[in-house]
Amino acid sequence: MGDQVGEETSATFKPTEEPSLSEAERAGETLSEPEPALPELFQSIHEGAQMLVDSREKDSMLSRELCASLVAYTKWLGSSLELAPESIPELYGAERISLSTEGELVVTMESNVSSKPLEEYPSEVVMTVVLDALPQLQSAIRGQVQRLDERISLFDRITRELRDLPTALDGPGGELQSKRKSLI
Repeated sequence: MGDQVGEETSATFKPTEEPSLSEAERAGETLSEPEPALPELFQSIHEGAQMLVDSREKDSMLSRELCASLVAYTKWLGSSLELAPESIPELYGAERISLSTEGELVVTMESNVSSKPLEEYPSEVVMTVVLDALPQLQSAIRGQVQRLDERISLFDRITRELRDLPTALDGPGGELQSKRKSLI
């Protein structure tokens, strides 16, 4: 049986036969002359590749700037942002994801916690994180404004009350006078 297989193989392959020529080769045309469209094709590929390089460079630069802006807000507000793990498919399997005040993306998977700057992630991840973080950032800003408004209101009430407090006794009759009011 082994000989039959060898015989069949040698019967189909004949190294002394020349490979068949294409019609163009038989007509005397050679492949050494490139088709006229080939240089245009290479020029188009070159231009497309240059555009791709430029676009990737701009994408990377804008991604870093976006990260810096977002981190500036998280630092300014002093709050980290919790992100929905399912909103970032690139981090599939994460149980918990948050963006720290320092711009670190903290990812918890099972018992493993990893953390690295958001700007070190691919721009697709950065964009997903930013889109998920913006509503939370808006909410954090609103919360800070509300707390400040309440504190300002309290300060204003206390200041008015302190202005209205009597500060000195007036003359021999002992009438209370509110001279502090006129000073403020």
